[in-house]
Amino acid sequence: MQSPHPVMSLPFEQWLPTGAAALALGCSADTLKRYAKRDEFLVEGTHWRRGPYHQSPKIWNIPACQQAIQYRGRL
Repeated sequence: MQSPHPVMSLPFEQWLPTGAAALALGCSADTLKRYAKRDEFLVEGTHWRRGPYHQSPKIWNIPACQQAIQYRGRL
């Protein structure tokens, strides 16, 4: 039986701080930071962002990071 209200399949953004993001993504916090800094495939604004101040901690978009990490693993 189908639901009378179809569920829309929209991209879900979940932003987490570094420690929680590393746990959710199955890697270390250092690895996550390296992917953003040295390896440069996690991009600021898409995969991570800072708070309002320069010293604010990074927060990570979990679905976008998962997609980028999976894509990189296929290369």
